[in-house]
Amino acid sequence: MKIKGIIAFASAAFMLTSAAAFAEEEKALVDVSGKLFFDYSYNVNNETKTYTAGVPTKTKTTGQNSFNLSRAYVTFDKKIDDAWSARVTLDGGTLDQKDSGGDTTKSSSAFVKNAYAQYKTAFEPVELKAQAGLVGTPVIDLLDGLIGSRWIYQNYVDKSSDITGKSVDVSSADTGVKAEVKIMKMVSITGMYANGDGYKLNTTDQTPTTKSYYGTLNINPIEALNIFGYYHRHDTAAADKAKNFMSYYGGGLAWKDKSFKVGANYTLASGKTADVKEESSVLELWGNINLNEIAGAPVLVIGRYAMGTYEKKAAAKEKNEGSAIWGGLGYQVNKNVQLAAMYKIDSLTKKTSGAKTSDASNNTFYVKSEVVF
Repeated sequence: MKIKGIIAFASAAFMLTSAAAFAEEEKALVDVSGKLFFDYSYNVNNETKTYTAGVPTKTKTTGQNSFNLSRAYVTFDKKIDDAWSARVTLDGGTLDQKDSGGDTTKSSSAFVKNAYAQYKTAFEPVELKAQAGLVGTPVIDLLDGLIGSRWIYQNYVDKSSDITGKSVDVSSADTGVKAEVKIMKMVSITGMYANGDGYKLNTTDQTPTTKSYYGTLNINPIEALNIFGYYHRHDTAAADKAKNFMSYYGGGLAWKDKSFKVGANYTLASGKTADVKEESSVLELWGNINLNEIAGAPVLVIGRYAMGTYEKKAAAKEKNEGSAIWGGLGYQVNKNVQLAAMYKIDSLTKKTSGAKTSDASNNTFYVKSEVVF
């Protein structure tokens, strides 16, 4: 991370930890926890072709390697009484930013991921949970929880741009209000209304007009089986929202227990930019298996596959197609530490009016790790 980011992150963590220690002395505990996502990556072969009048220009890189702290979370939880609580999560990681020339650069930053108050109560057989502030968005939370390998990579609704060249969601956290109703521990319904500007932005206007709406439904006919669906819409411009928006809906099936996290998810997205129609789709399959219960050793078998398409129906029609596949083995050292050696292959092809404009493929080897404290 940059020095300023490290200082800001460490200072905030120190102040909140000090407050937690003081609160503990007063017998009003603040729980402190955290997660670190650390990896080593080796670029086996990255190749990009750009086409001018059908003639390709190739760029190829191999052999590059690096160590990356992709995420560092520190979370402070405070239980106020039986119904009320509060949470603040500090987030340090790599952030994509555009420079003055429009090029994307990666830099390290520290920021607040979550900061909200929560109310939770139960009226048997109904449970209610409501949050207000900077909260996690429902679709990303749902999918990350079912897939169970966020430390390897985000889900491909969150990272749809990798395989379609187009983002369909705003962010994994946003400022707003969220409520979840759970009925008989079998049906969960969640809704959220938020600013629609995400959590990494420095917002000077406190009344953003690009609002965002979420809804999810998850049914558990038996404890491990999840049948789920969702809907999301956000405005992408302040003016003429009917001509500038993105929405998506989808769903799938997942099995989640101590040994197996397997499932499939399909998403359809549509929207407009300056009244030009856009459509995209994402299919994701995952398997995250812990062999401890089966073989007596906590060996992890992890695989993920995603494919996607994007079309912009302008006069010069754009069409993108891409895919990503992850495969590897890992080991759960204990309940707080796990490691995995992973190989990733992804590709993205872009066309305009039926002619290729670019063709990219990446092959990368990773050693991924998660440390929970």
